[in-house]
Amino acid sequence: MRVNRATVQFEEAFARARIPYRVEEGGFLQRPAVAAAIRMLRSATGAVLEAVERTVLAGGVRPGETEDSQHVQDLETLMELAREYTAAHPGSDLAAFLGDLDERFSQRDDAADGRGVRLMTYHNAKGMEFDAVFLPRLITGELPYRSKRAETPQDEERRLLYVGITRARQHLFVTRSGAPSAFWRELMPPRPTMARVPSRIAAGSSSGPMSKPNAYNGVDLSGSLLDVLKRWRDLLYRRPQFTIFQDRELQAVAEAAPKTRDDLRIALGSSDKADKYALELLDLIGRKNAR
Repeated sequence: MRVNRATVQFEEAFARARIPYRVEEGGFLQRPAVAAAIRMLRSATGAVLEAVERTVLAGGVRPGETEDSQHVQDLETLMELAREYTAAHPGSDLAAFLGDLDERFSQRDDAADGRGVRLMTYHNAKGMEFDAVFLPRLITGELPYRSKRAETPQDEERRLLYVGITRARQHLFVTRSGAPSAFWRELMPPRPTMARVPSRIAAGSSSGPMSKPNAYNGVDLSGSLLDVLKRWRDLLYRRPQFTIFQDRELQAVAEAAPKTRDDLRIALGSSDKADKYALELLDLIGRKNAR
């Protein structure tokens, strides 16, 4: 996810479903501003909403605040949770509210043994790889990220998305639950309609303006085999469902120049990827080597 505050809804959902999870940057209740506020609330008195509001104001958040720091965001989230709780449980006291928070955000650390979900931001995922990666909420305002003040430059945000995409070894899931961002439209372009193919092209004619002798299935065959494989991967990313290929994998394939499915499996170190793309890759490599 793009910012750490976005973990809140996922923490609640995982705790409710009793799915082990761990927040790499610290769960909601462990964040400094929230932990300090809860310590104050344990000795506070009065109605839930009023007590939380006093605590949040004491923490430095003011009505109409334009500050976009993690500290302010976390306290604003605590205030929102208090409003939701009060609306759902009118007349409940602070002890019940704090108990509800513990239940809703009970981080189960058995995720540390690798069996659960690891929640982290794109920034903190750099340098890591996982068998399966979920990139949620590719919607307007979240990626590219827009703070209360301005939208982050799209080029920087696109690089972050690339970081997220390339963390996946085998499976990548991208989701949205709102107005799609520009990046969603880039990843999920509309499928082209089938055009009527002129008979001379359908028959395999190599003449005429439609002919592209230096390309195969839209992939430019010029340059090194590694260059060709990277161009193929770029086209692959535009498909609705695709598998991530790391640079190191394409490098291994380029060096091996495999001729058979077994050769491709050895080069990739993955029978799943080899089996899924064997015909396409082997044909592409054969065409390139035949030039």
